[in-house]
Amino acid sequence: MDDTFDGPHLGCAWAHAALGRYDHALADIAVAEDASARAQTPPFNIFGFKIQLLARMGRYREAELVVAESSRLAEEAEMTLTLTYNPLHSSIMALDRGQLSAAIDSATRVVEAPERDKVDWFGNLVAHFLAGVAEARLGQFT
Repeated sequence: MDDTFDGPHLGCAWAHAALGRYDHALADIAVAEDASARAQTPPFNIFGFKIQLLARMGRYREAELVVAESSRLAEEAEMTLTLTYNPLHSSIMALDRGQLSAAIDSATRVVEAPERDKVDWFGNLVAHFLAGVAEARLGQFT
């Protein structure tokens, strides 16, 4: 097997996460990140999964560090879609933690992104949904 191919390791990570074996999933993600490094490609396909897994484990601080690293690398590589999607991860984590205003702010950044940085229709839908959930929890029914 090509040791620069991260796909099988991500598949194992998904399987472990689905079984609740989060530490095993993180180990698989680390192997996938190593494969991505050997291929000399930024691990953009790994970041989102890692962020959500860490959040699921309650390791929000670590997840936010991954968001920051993802944003830094995306900025260097001019990956505007990744930069625009990252606030969705932050919004989800803020909802999990009951930080409703922060969830709205993060989702709003996606919706109000400059035209050149707009997410696809699905990202926009998710942003509106997340902001709506937070607003409903705050009792803001408009």
